Amino acid sequence: MRNMLPIAKLFGRSPIAPLQGHMNKVIICINTLAKLFYSTKTASDTEISTLFQEVSLHEYEADLAKEDIRNNLPYTLFMPFSREHFLAILRNQDAIANLAEEIGFLIQAVQQDQSFFDKLTPLFSNGLESCIIAHTIIEDLEALLNASFGGAEAVKIKTLSEQISKKEYQTTLLKRELLTELFQHSETLTAPMFYHKMSLTKSIGQLPKQAERLANQIRIILQTK
Repeated sequence: MRNMLPIAKLFGRSPIAPLQGHMNKVIICINTLAKLFYSTKTASDTEISTLFQEVSLHEYEADLAKEDIRNNLPYTLFMPFSREHFLAILRNQDAIANLAEEIGFLIQAVQQDQSFFDKLTPLFSNGLESCIIAHTIIEDLEALLNASFGGAEAVKIKTLSEQISKKEYQTTLLKRELLTELFQHSETLTAPMFYHKMSLTKSIGQLPKQAERLANQIRIILQTK
């Protein structure tokens, strides 16, 4: 059985530090997924498989960090916001890493169709950028706390959240176009390939939506202050 991290080491001086540490692992997972996605043109099957294993490993490490935080979070710990909000942020962060692993798995199933990946690129770019913005929001939580959840820091968080929302809307439109085209040409695909392409498109489309959920969770906290 794994040894859980000591609470002092896990939380240090800041109750926000564990969330930031977990989100750092999540963004490593996302960046590795980006490397996998953009390598499909030149990488061999073996290299693609190795990159997916890296994505999977980073997702596992994020999952372990999540469990450490949840198992070491005492009810008596002073928090700048409620325990429920803290755990909701953690869940939303973890969902991004889960999506990364799911997308990485599906990429392997359709990696030979480069023309399809070319069409997916704007969709994936929006998802990647949304997750990077969400990471920035979590990184700025300490400054937001120091500013008592107000002032310029609160304005910055709201602006970043709006950027994610815009990308989520753009992604929804792109996803609809891709799925419509996919259904129009479904007769030219095998059933497994059609399913994998459809699933990959939908999963990538979930990245900005999940980043938006994370950002909205922070905005809910701002509204209560």
